[in-house]
Formats: sequence, structure tokens, C-alpha cells
Amino acid sequence: MVRKKIGLLLLGGNEWVGGLYYVLNIIKSLDYLPDSEKPEVYVFYGNEIAKNHLDELKYNNLIKINYNKSFLIKVLNKICQYVFRYDFKTKYYIKKYQLLGIYPYNYNCKVNIDNEKVIAWFPDFQHKFLPKLFSQNEINSRDNYLNSIQSKIQYLVFSSHTAKEHYYRFYQKSRIKTFVLQFNSIIDDDLPNFETIKDKYRLNFKYFIVSNQFWKHKNHLLILKSIKYLVENKSFEFKIVFTGREVDDRDPNYFNTLKEYVAAHNLSKHLVFLGFIPRNDQLTIMKNAMAVIQPS
Repeated sequence: MVRKKIGLLLLGGNEWVGGLYYVLNIIKSLDYLPDSEKPEVYVFYGNEIAKNHLDELKYNNLIKINYNKSFLIKVLNKICQYVFRYDFKTKYYIKKYQLLGIYPYNYNCKVNIDNEKVIAWFPDFQHKFLPKLFSQNEINSRDNYLNSIQSKIQYLVFSSHTAKEHYYRFYQKSRIKTFVLQFNSIIDDDLPNFETIKDKYRLNFKYFIVSNQFWKHKNHLLILKSIKYLVENKSFEFKIVFTGREVDDRDPNYFNTLKEYVAAHNLSKHLVFLGFIPRNDQLTIMKNAMAVIQPS
């Protein structure tokens, strides 16, 4: 049986775990297809964090490729990037493995590409509606990407219908064919036993959970202010468990400001900061929480 060949760019890592899980869940979704319809999936990764997650997948028709491994290709791509603004590497891999298409190509790829087999992706328009959360360079990077693909890309995917509507607000004359592929979370059945996890993280109390990376726009401060209010009114009989990487590259002092607020209002005994923990540990803690809080 000859299988279709598709390519996926495994975005992200510890610094952007959402991009990582987005692609991993696409692969998991493909595993629900009848075997005769399952494609060969060529996954291009660039760091050990991504590779470790790939190794945990059970998809049978998975080919893992480190696209930073070949020194020659890296050099050629750097030259093409900075001299010709041309993505040599992506075109090279499409041709080498005879891929039907490669996805999700986005603004993190930095350079333009003109190829009908490249499928672009754009998650949302935060930089338009919340510009204060972005540096001018980041805003320019996203806008330049969207402008540059107008004559180069045939297909563009969004993660929500709202994002697609926003796109046509800003690019009313766009001729690109657009689609919506919503986020899909597939949770493994074999999660760790809660008693084990409870002991591991010392969670012997009732709790709510907040699972966001500590980026300013995730609005953790709202939770802290709410806790302060509840404590002052003596109606606080539980704790808040936070998970997520405690670094914001756009605002390196953000997590420190939260800790200062906690210390200033004597809230530490009501909070637990677990940091970036294994995914299945996090899911077990989430499953047994009173509820999930999403402040953003």
C-alpha cells in the first residue's frame, strides 16, 4: 500500500509549549483514521524537547527528521535567508521526501516561500487588538509575514472562525484560500494515579488550577487580586495551583512582580507554584481539581 506523504513542522518547545501541543495533537488525530487512509507523516523538529515529545507518540507511520542536523543545508539556508530572503530548507525537504504538502508554516519561519505545497498558519490577531503586549519588532514581523504571503501562498489556515473573520477585516482583497482547523486536545488514557501525583506535589487539599505560561497577557494578577479579596473576607478554604513556565521573554520581570505581590499581601500559604511539569502530571492534577481557571 502506497501512503500519502505529508510534512509537519513541529513548532515550539519549552518557550512556546502551545505550538508544540498543536502539532502533536494533529498527529494523534490522524491515528483515528482507518489504516488505509493514514498518511506517512514526516515531522521536522529542531530541538531535543520536541524530539522527546515525538518519541512518546504511538503513530506507526511517523518519520522524524531533525532539520537542523545537516551542516551543509543549514549554511545554504542561512545564505538564502539573509541574502535572497528565500527559504531553501523547506523547499529542499518537500522535494527530497516528495511531500504532498507541509504545514504549519507561520511567521516564526521568518522568510518568505513561494510554493503551492506550503500551507500557512496564523493563530490569531492579538498584535492588532492588544499591541501593548508586543514589541514593535514582533508587530512588524507578523504584519510583514501576512503581507508577504499574499502573492506567495495559496492556502492559509486559522485556529478559529473568529481569527478568520479578523483576517478578512484587515485583508479584504485577499485571494488566498482560507480554512479553519480548530485546536483539538487528545488526552491519553493512561494518566498517572492521582494518589501518586498528590504525594509527589504535596497536594493534600482542595484546589483550583491555573495552567498558563507566565506571560503578562495571561493575566495571573487577576487571580492574585481575587485571592486577596477572599482572604480579607475570610471565605478562602482552598488553594490555587499554578503550572507553567515562569518566564516571559517579552517582560522578564513579570514573574517577579507576581511574587512581590504575593509577599506584600501575605498570600503564599494560599498558592502553589509548580512550574513547568510533565504533561501527564499536569493533566492528572487538572482532572482532580475543583475547576480550571482561565484568567486571560
